[in-house]
Amino acid sequence: MCGIAGALDRSGAPIPIALLRRLSDVIAHREPDGEDRYSDGAVELANLRLLDGLVALAAEDPA
Repeated sequence: MCGIAGALDRSGAPIPIALLRRLSDVIAHREPDGEDRYSDGAVELANLRLLDGLVALAAEDPA
């Protein structure tokens, strides 16, 4: 299970990183096991991963 947050500025202006941090903090109470961010100017996305059991742990093993 994951939590996803994002923002888009239609004028093309960059999204302040502080805004994305506030958006991801809203779902951080779920105690994520990992976090990724994507930034492309006017688009910012955050993904918070929530592991669920041993199957999810094995999925993160690169072996």
